[in-house]
Amino acid sequence: MTFQNLYYFIEAARDLNFSKTAERLFVSPQSISKHIGKLEEHYSVKLFTRRPDLQLTEAGQLIATKAEQIFSIEKDINRKLAQMKLQNPTAIQMKCNLTKATVFLPTILKLYAEQYPGTQIFCDDSRTDELGDTHIQSELLNHSIHFYVGEQIPVESEDIIQRLLFRDRNLFAVSKQKYHEYFQDNTGLLNKSLEGVSPSDFGDLTFLLQEDSRIPSTHAYFLHNAGGLKRENCIIYNHVPLNMMLSMCRKNMGVILLSELLLYYYVSIQNHTLDDLYLFNASINGIPYYRNLYLCYSRDVTKLDQAVSDFPAIIQEEFQHIQTHIEQELKICAGCI
Repeated sequence: MTFQNLYYFIEAARDLNFSKTAERLFVSPQSISKHIGKLEEHYSVKLFTRRPDLQLTEAGQLIATKAEQIFSIEKDINRKLAQMKLQNPTAIQMKCNLTKATVFLPTILKLYAEQYPGTQIFCDDSRTDELGDTHIQSELLNHSIHFYVGEQIPVESEDIIQRLLFRDRNLFAVSKQKYHEYFQDNTGLLNKSLEGVSPSDFGDLTFLLQEDSRIPSTHAYFLHNAGGLKRENCIIYNHVPLNMMLSMCRKNMGVILLSELLLYYYVSIQNHTLDDLYLFNASINGIPYYRNLYLCYSRDVTKLDQAVSDFPAIIQEEFQHIQTHIEQELKICAGCI
């Protein structure tokens, strides 16, 4: 049993409609049911009954009440810890996907070491946040963290600012050998590489998808439901690094999905080549497939120490620099596109 199980149960208990809760939280109804099932298994009770509408059982009412108390205590702990942290104006607390942070954070750390000596930047991995987007908004408002870098979150407060940092395009990659083994000399798909291709364009080729089991709204779920990807053609790997995914692709195991930001890191920073791969812009129903990155923070962050208040402008400038390099360098390396 986890905090995440309790969180989704509380939200479902408020709506008494799994579909409505799933839509509001940007997850699938199956994900809601899975979290509730884990709670029921843990406590050996039924939490909901249908008579005929969905209702909480007596046990469900008890657990919902106690869970609300748990989250209230947790919120109070975060608020008091945040007050302690913010007494040190030279500490920046942020949360982001640490895999993508490897692309932009080192430059920012170097700049802060030069311009704001003594300033410390603490970065927690957003993928370990069991409570998801709603919890991140709460952390920003109570100053448990100053900044969040990640996908856009549903915002219920006017005190939260979200700025688009980067439109992270996704690409499909397949080894040239695998492509020609399957498609022979047919170059039709290659001619569509810039225009964009969908999973169904690859026929029965196997897809190797990199997922995080802690995040319910994932590439696999989206590609299955919107992109026409057959489940029997899909193998999902949890917490597998980019280098390993590329190695499996190069060994002709199947098609992989790449983030343009991580591809830039692999080619331009680590100096690897992609000469043995074909790259295709990914599209779903004719629409380019992006996972955009946003910077999120509360309005009153700008009232804090200058090292903190300058952070939004600094990170935006770094992503503008990255965008320029991608436009110049990835076009060259992706002659196979």
